[in-house]
Amino acid sequence: MVRSVWVNGQRIVYPPINEVLAQKAAQQRRAARATPHQGPTGLAAVNLTVQSVMASIHPEHIEEVNYADCNDMSVNKVNGNNAVFVTLKAGVMFQAGVGSFVIDAPDSPRGGRRALAVNATDDDGKILPYRNRIVGLFDETTGDPIMGAEVADSASGTFALTTATGTVSLAFLPDGLSTIRIRKAGYVELRTPIVISPRDTVPLTLTLSRVK
Repeated sequence: MVRSVWVNGQRIVYPPINEVLAQKAAQQRRAARATPHQGPTGLAAVNLTVQSVMASIHPEHIEEVNYADCNDMSVNKVNGNNAVFVTLKAGVMFQAGVGSFVIDAPDSPRGGRRALAVNATDDDGKILPYRNRIVGLFDETTGDPIMGAEVADSASGTFALTTATGTVSLAFLPDGLSTIRIRKAGYVELRTPIVISPRDTVPLTLTLSRVK
């Protein structure tokens, strides 16, 4: 079974799970139980994390994809086998919860994704820590974390979904002042300004009120 996914040499751990793929995976597991002698086949043999990551990478952004099976020890790292290795084209980066996006052009080719600022990465191409400012989203009445809320840059439309802990990284926002738009079915839409800079790194906690 395919258990891990690596993008540009980095193993992707705990990305937001694609809800549509999760529903399909549940159906496939139920079908597999009906024929236990066959075992999992097709996508049922692929970890849901791997499916979610691959679904968020635009095909045109991929330079190369390789698979290391259980007997392949060529990658001397933990979780280096039973893994998919994705190499993106030059000028393309990947952010869990955002997907793949172009960083050397004013806008990416799909979805109005805005490129990261030139100084947003270090010499190794890794996103600078201050850019991963976190928003935590909670129910105003119960205090429970809100999963699957869309947190979007109101200017470009770029968005990411909150995880099971109600949190999301704002690495997709440009440096400086932006306004984020937060939507979740059953809740009142919220807009709020936020600054991304080396001096503004404190996580932001927000609450949503239910539609009455």
